[in-house]
Amino acid sequence: MGNTVIRSIHARHLIDCKTRGLLEVDVITEGGAAGRASAPTGTSVGEGESFVMRDGAEGRFCGTSVYRAVDIVNNKIAPALIGKDAADQEGIDKALLEMDGTPLKTKLGGNSLYSVSAACLAVAAAAGNQSVHRFIAGKEIQRLPVPIVNMFNGGVYPDVKMEFQEFGVVPYGAEDMQEAVDIAVTVFHKIGKMIPEKNQGKMPAIANYFGHCPISDNPMDLFETIAEAVESCGYKNKVCYYTDCAASEFYSPERGTYLFMGKERDRDELLAFVSDMTEKLPFCGVEDILEEHDFEGFAIAAGLMPDVRIIGDDLLCTNIQNLKKAVEMKACSGIVLKPNQIGTITETFLAYRYAKEHDMWILPSVRAGGTVDDIVKEIAVGIEAPLVKCGAPRSGERISFLNTLMRAADEYPQARLSEVYRR
Repeated sequence: MGNTVIRSIHARHLIDCKTRGLLEVDVITEGGAAGRASAPTGTSVGEGESFVMRDGAEGRFCGTSVYRAVDIVNNKIAPALIGKDAADQEGIDKALLEMDGTPLKTKLGGNSLYSVSAACLAVAAAAGNQSVHRFIAGKEIQRLPVPIVNMFNGGVYPDVKMEFQEFGVVPYGAEDMQEAVDIAVTVFHKIGKMIPEKNQGKMPAIANYFGHCPISDNPMDLFETIAEAVESCGYKNKVCYYTDCAASEFYSPERGTYLFMGKERDRDELLAFVSDMTEKLPFCGVEDILEEHDFEGFAIAAGLMPDVRIIGDDLLCTNIQNLKKAVEMKACSGIVLKPNQIGTITETFLAYRYAKEHDMWILPSVRAGGTVDDIVKEIAVGIEAPLVKCGAPRSGERISFLNTLMRAADEYPQARLSEVYRR
C-alpha cells in the first residue's frame, strides 16, 4: 500500500439531489492517493441524528448552504489531521470526535465530521488501488444485497396525503442481480401505465422522493396496486414487500396519538392496521412502525408480526447505545445503516458489527438528499449486507445505487443474492 499519510484536506460547497447545500471533502495523501466523500442528508430525520451544520435563514441556497461547515473543515479539522495516517480509521475518527466533543456533533457538525471520515476511508482504498467495497471486504465477495426499490412515496400532494413514506418491492426470488433490477424497473413502469386507469385518468406524477405520487390515502390500496402490477408482469413468486411507515412524522407527542388517514389513532390501532397489511401480502420488513422513542411499542410489534422483520431507522439512528437497548428489549430485528446519522465510519461499523452479531438485518440506505457518488452503496457491497435501500428507479443518485449493484455482480460472478425471504 502506498503512503497514506495525509498531505491535504479540502472542503467545498456543492448541492445534493434536492438542491440543498452539500459539503464535499477531498483527502490527498503524501503518496498521491485521492479520496472524496460528501455528507448526504435526509428529509425525514430522527431526533438522534448527528447535527447538520447549515448557515440558516441568512445563508444562501434558500437557507440550506453549508459554508460554515466548509470553513470548519478547511480551517479547523484539516490542520489537526494533516500528517496523520488516513488508513488509521479509528485514529482519525477518534480525533474528530475529540475535536467536536458533543453527542450529536453540534460543535463542528455531523456533516463536517462524516465527510472527512468517509473521505479517509475512500483514500485508504485508493492508496491500495482498490474499490471501497473490495477494501472493506478484504476478500472475494460471496453475497450481494437484494435491492429494496420504491414504487410510491408518501407526502402531501394536491390531491392526496399519504403518511407512510415508502412502498418498496424486494425481488428476493431473482436468479441474479440483473434480474432483480429488471424486476424492479419493469414493475415501476407497469405501475406508471396503470395509474391513469386507477386515478380518474390522471397521469402519473413524480413524488417527493422520485417514486410515483400516491393515488390513495390508504397504504393498502397502494400495495394492492403494486401487487397487481407484480402479478401482471409475472413476478408474483419473486417479489415481497417493504414499507417505511415513518410514524414519527405523523405522531402527536402532546396527545400520544397518530393522525393517520384523516383520523386520530392510538398505538394499538396503528399496529393492527400494519399487521393486517402484512397478513394480506408477503411483507419481509416494516420500518419505523411507531414513533422513534417507543421501544416498548416496537417490541409489541415484533411479537405481533413474528414473520416480518421490524426495522429501526429513526428508532436507532445507527447508534450503538440505541441498538443495544433494542436488542435487550427485542424491539426490532433490523437496522437501517446510515453513516451520516452517527457521524463517523468507525461508529457506523461499531453498529454494523453489533447488529450482525445479534442476527439483525443490516440495510444500508440512500438518503433523500443523496449524491451519485454516495459511499454508502460501496459499504453495502463491502459488508455483504442482506439488503440495500435504493429508493425509486428514477433520478441519478438512486440509479447509481442500482448500477453499483450490477457492477458488483459483474465483478464477482461467483456472488449470489442474499437470502432474505422464504414463503
